[in-house]
Amino acid sequence: MFRPSQNCSTRVYYDRCWMAECVAVIHTEYGCHNSRRCTSPFQNAILQVRHPLKTVASLLSKAESDCSNAKHQLTLITNIFPDEPWDRLESCTHKLALFWLVYNRELKKHTSAWYRVEETPPCEVASLAGFTHPAVVYEPHSSRVREVCSERQRGEGPGHGEEHGYANQKNNVKKLNVSWTDLEGAPYPLHDLRQQVEDLAVTFGYRVERKVVKEKQTKWKPPQ
Repeated sequence: MFRPSQNCSTRVYYDRCWMAECVAVIHTEYGCHNSRRCTSPFQNAILQVRHPLKTVASLLSKAESDCSNAKHQLTLITNIFPDEPWDRLESCTHKLALFWLVYNRELKKHTSAWYRVEETPPCEVASLAGFTHPAVVYEPHSSRVREVCSERQRGEGPGHGEEHGYANQKNNVKKLNVSWTDLEGAPYPLHDLRQQVEDLAVTFGYRVERKVVKEKQTKWKPPQ
């Protein structure tokens, strides 16, 4: 939660009171960065993105093929993005792909920068967030961040030998693979779901093998 509740008991894990509190927090905090009215007002907001096929595969490994293990998550997602035609989708893969699309598309509008989690070094993330700039972060802290990042560049300091993105590799425990063709076949008005996901992925710098649509060629016949 972004704030302590004035009414709900902390002795209860989750009940109707906390459910209403969750809704109130979403209404207050969603999109608050643009108007600078966030409970936690940050100087910069950055978006972490991951390849759509890897994201969908990771989510699908937990949700199951029919999304039976993601009912609560889907309820939250569909209420945050109520304008999307969720009820037209039967495939769990299509639902998760649409979630990746609308989530990243909408948050990109409210952030000052984005980065690909698979290949962006921690110090570059810190720089995007402003942690290396005294104007954004308290000088002794920004100075320490710059010092640590300089050590990493020299092959020294904490974490310099860690494989970046390893945590993401452990999420898909079932080793599921999702292909671009799995995003096809969604009903209208999401018949172009694959293309929309591909377009946004390209915007984020991912390489996409575009589907080649071949026109059916007919043999010419002379008029009778």
